[in-house]
Amino acid sequence: METLAERVSGRLIYVLTSEWGAPDADTAERDTWAPDGAGGLTQRLTLGWTHEPDGARWHTPEEVSRAALAALERGASETTRGTLSPWSEHPSA
Repeated sequence: METLAERVSGRLIYVLTSEWGAPDADTAERDTWAPDGAGGLTQRLTLGWTHEPDGARWHTPEEVSRAALAALERGASETTRGTLSPWSEHPSA
């Protein structure tokens, strides 16, 4: 990840799984998952889950793609698609 970040001179967006936002996630480990890119133009998109009448589900590839494009347009350094809480409702793999 660091090698990739060093070689990108423009904006760099990391699409991260819900584990990035887990309540017990190690903050030191988080930094290795998404290091700052050259020029400090790193954005992080954390994928949570969505709730439906039948229960929680992961996002579709189309939803993830739209979320990534929207994050790039907004330019925010941190964005979450869906929800990350309560963690007890995290969909099983």
